[in-house]
Amino acid sequence: MRIAFPYMGETTYIDGVPVWVCNKCAEQYFDGPVYERLEAIAKRRNSLRKTITFPLGRYTAAAHINRPA
Repeated sequence: MRIAFPYMGETTYIDGVPVWVCNKCAEQYFDGPVYERLEAIAKRRNSLRKTITFPLGRYTAAAHINRPA
């Protein structure tokens, strides 16, 4: 599964992560060794070769678009 991993004020997206997902709330859980590996990857995020981009909207701007009368 691809996850967004926040670490030291930055988010690193990591593919292929073994994760437990709660059936009721969709909260993601990681075993201890998995979390340690995620931290190790996030620490070297500047050396990662693959990057992704995605559209980013601004919440306050969206509030003024198509407001129902």
